[in-house]
Parts: sequence; C-alpha cells; structure tokens
Amino acid sequence: MSEPATGTARSGYTLLILSISLATFMAALDGTIVNIALPTISEAFNVSTTTVSWVATAYLLVMAGCVLVFGKVSDIIGFKRVFLVGFVIFTLGSFACGLLPDLLNSLNILIASRMFQAIGGAMITAIGPAMVTAFIPMDQKGKAMGIVMTLAALGTALGPSIGGVLVQYLSWHWIFFINVPIGIFAVLLGAKVIPMSGSGGSLAGFDRTGRPARLYRPCLPALCGLGR
Repeated sequence: MSEPATGTARSGYTLLILSISLATFMAALDGTIVNIALPTISEAFNVSTTTVSWVATAYLLVMAGCVLVFGKVSDIIGFKRVFLVGFVIFTLGSFACGLLPDLLNSLNILIASRMFQAIGGAMITAIGPAMVTAFIPMDQKGKAMGIVMTLAALGTALGPSIGGVLVQYLSWHWIFFINVPIGIFAVLLGAKVIPMSGSGGSLAGFDRTGRPARLYRPCLPALCGLGR
C-alpha cells in the first residue's frame, strides 16, 4: 500500500520541479533572447543601437533590483501567491511587448512593457530555489536544485539561438509571443502542484525605505574597542 502512495508523491514532486524549472528557464531565456533581435527592432522603430539597447538593459536592471524584494515578500505572503502572480505579470508583459509597440508605434512602450515583464520575471526567479528548499524532500533536494539551475543556465545559453530562429522565420514580435502559451501552462500547473505556504502575515511591517537596522549602531563602539 505504501508503494503507490510513494509513487504518487514522487510524481507530484516531479511536477513541482517542472513548474519551478519552467519559471527559471523562461526568466533566464528572456534575459538574452531579445539581444539577437535588437538590430531588427532598431530598424523597425528607426532608432540608434544605443537607444534600442534599453530594451535588453531595462529588463536586466528591473530583474536585479526586484529579486531581493520579492524574496522577502514571498516569506510574508507565501511562495504560491508570489509565483502565480509573477507568472501572470510575466505573461501579460510578454504579450504587451509583442503587441503594444507596433500598435502605438513607440519604442518607449516596448521598454516600459519589458520593465513590467521583468517584475514578473523577478517574482518567479526569486522564489525558485526557495521552493526547492521548502517543498522538496531532503533526498531529492540536490537533484532538484541541479535541474533548476541547469535549466536556468540553459535558458541563458539558448536565448540568442531561439531568438535568431524566431526573428529569421517569423518576426521579432514572436520572441515575446512565444511566452504567452508557456506562461498560461505554467500558471495552471503551478496552481495545481505548488503547496500553499506562508505565515499568513501582511506587508504592513515591510521596510519599504530599507533603513539600516538599529541593532548595528550600539555594536559599532564595541567592535572598535571604544565601549570598554
């Protein structure tokens, strides 16, 4: 009787690892997939290569700036909520990147859409390894973390190649549209397999200004030998 239950549990963990890996893969992929399309986008909007580089730079800047923030937020409100909301934002941002710039004939709209997309990317990237630690059994943690990190690196490496194929045979818009069906699948899968977590706290006490902790101030004289 225990073997089927164990098999079911392992199947659930496999789907959970798939969900986490898909998130890290897509976030990493979108960090590099757009690079190969920059000359095409530059020509489409008749802007310089320096200006169009913000399409890639804005994504990376927002990702780097938000990862730590959403890691803390996930500790308060739970991994599942942050993951699902993050993938929804990422998917909507991808759709906006592919549709709105041509519709409004504005590169600035593309850059703004990329920044919005990056917020979702930061949300799903921040909590991937944390979910492995929280939800995967000890005997599978190493394997799961290896899979997640391998797919993250694979996304970074495959980005230019996939982007080149899409730009060559379809258009630059498809480097963003390709995320939409994958994002919908990831949200449905995550809603099913990711357990609820969190302490039921709120963001009321969240340190929005990032003030230095008062704990360190009394320690400085002692560290310098002045408190003796």
